[in-house]
Amino acid sequence: MSVRLLLEDDVRLDAALEKTGLYLQDGVTKALRLWFKKLKIPVLPMPEPSPRD
Repeated sequence: MSVRLLLEDDVRLDAALEKTGLYLQDGVTKALRLWFKKLKIPVLPMPEPSPRD
């Protein structure tokens, strides 16, 4: 997945990562999980991968 951020959000993201010592992937994962928790989005089961022929 790729996303475009506004410059002001990118600067804030960089500052948050530097402050916490997290890498980008870990910081984004943590932020998404906090957001999902706040919105009460349940953890859904992962779909089974389709078998390769």
